Amino acid sequence: MPARVNLPSGHLRRVAELLASHGEDKAAAWLLGVLEAQECPSQAVRDRINSMRPEWEQFSTFDAEEEHNFRVNESDFKRLCAAEWDLIRDFLSYRPREGESFFQVEKRLWFLKAPEDTLTAARKWSWTHRGRPRFIEKPDPLTHQDSSVKDLLSEVFKDAAWKD
Repeated sequence: MPARVNLPSGHLRRVAELLASHGEDKAAAWLLGVLEAQECPSQAVRDRINSMRPEWEQFSTFDAEEEHNFRVNESDFKRLCAAEWDLIRDFLSYRPREGESFFQVEKRLWFLKAPEDTLTAARKWSWTHRGRPRFIEKPDPLTHQDSSVKDLLSEVFKDAAWKD
């Protein structure tokens, strides 16, 4: 079984800084994205949801049903990366032309009930209007072949509490 390590987010931020300083920008961005997703507090997610549509910002406090659905799907919202939030915002601000049929949620409650449906519709819309995205493999910063980066990582991890 591979060893696991418990590191405070400060250590991981330092690893990301070291990766970035050695030209490993993609790996650093990936690691920072993972940290952001783990540290994202509920109020920050609520604020992001409210910013999706101007009419949602007017009533920033969730009613009881919205709060329930938010809690049920909170982990789904926290897993969305910044690019996915931007995609959803762009999609919801798009006004379909005559003859286009993209399902866009108008009520915040519908979005809170099924965020994955809105993301799927946003992706289909994006493919239609922006073209299909190219597959870009996310680098794994801990398995990178550059020995100098591995040496830096081992230096950061040497004080960490290792667990088997």
